[in-house]
Amino acid sequence: MITSITKEQQDKIPEFIKKWIDLASVPIDREVSLKTAKDVFGDKIILFTESIDNTVNLIKFILSKSKNKIGNFASQLDSQLHSQLHSQLDSQLYSQLYSQLYSQLYSQLYSQLHSQLHSQLHSQLYSQLYSQLYSQLYSQLHSQLDSQLDSQLYSQLYSQLKNTNWSRYVSYYLQDWCGYYDYEKYIGVKFDDKNLEKYKNIILNMPICIFVGEIVFICEKPEIGWDLEGRLHSETRQAIYWKYDNSGYYYLNGVSIEKELWERILSRQMSFQEILKIDNTEKRLVAMRYNPNALLKENPKLIKKSERGNELWLIENSEVNKIYNAPKVYLLGFIDPSKVAPNNKFYEEVDPELAEKNFDPDEINATHCKLTLEQYGKLVYET
Repeated sequence: MITSITKEQQDKIPEFIKKWIDLASVPIDREVSLKTAKDVFGDKIILFTESIDNTVNLIKFILSKSKNKIGNFASQLDSQLHSQLHSQLDSQLYSQLYSQLYSQLYSQLYSQLHSQLHSQLHSQLYSQLYSQLYSQLYSQLHSQLDSQLDSQLYSQLYSQLKNTNWSRYVSYYLQDWCGYYDYEKYIGVKFDDKNLEKYKNIILNMPICIFVGEIVFICEKPEIGWDLEGRLHSETRQAIYWKYDNSGYYYLNGVSIEKELWERILSRQMSFQEILKIDNTEKRLVAMRYNPNALLKENPKLIKKSERGNELWLIENSEVNKIYNAPKVYLLGFIDPSKVAPNNKFYEEVDPELAEKNFDPDEINATHCKLTLEQYGKLVYET
């Protein structure tokens, strides 16, 4: 039973976090991937693809040439990872660590990896993959057939396609556990090495799998961009990026943004009216942060500025008020210490009820940070 860790072992935790975050972008080992896939799926056709777009295009081509029904092998992979490997490894881990140490390491190491790899990367890839496959393999294929084929041929094809299902499995959400097990092995926990190796091989070399008929498509990993807070982010290209075909998905500070809006935001030329017309609140906030000068052109009135540098602004008699359909629009101005001046001043919308409570920008910022005013006042650094 391991009851404590040394300072040297404690100091290694950030290294393991970085190691497993970085591994999210390391290309798969196709030789290992093929061997592992054959072990998991048996006698299936394994095809490697270079991006999600490449995978979808290949599937569309195969569907246009074949009448194969679409299988569902995702449950096989899920069963291997959870029922057989994950449960065994976790029980070995828990049985060898003193419960208090288990809790301590779990909160320090696993929670950080989980936040970045599972909550952001996995969930975003999973949803993007779902929307692409659904829209392109059903809606797009459906509409093309509808316009090109007569009703009899269309009805035959539609009846075949609608009675089948593609399936997919994205395993990034388990990479945090891989990092956790890796560290625990380093401090002396004994695992079944064969199971641990198989678990790692699946996670690292089969991160995105799509199943069609007797074919298993294994998609190459994308390169990943993160900001300092561990959110998906890039100001130069897609934050989730496949270099094979320059495809991917754009993010700023963890917010998924379509390419055209991403470009407009980064131009830092958006007017305040343009920003406020963005329907999505998160995207609107990002746009406001990247275009702080847009506010100044609306002749806002500074209500109060605190010693901490927080500001409460009021906009009246402006096009902004028409967009909001409100006579008064309040904004909180604050400094983001993770950014370099002059690009570190940001603004965000404030609920009028909160703003008019006492017009205190510090209390507003504390509320936005989910802190009491007393807790906020004790902060030395803000992030």
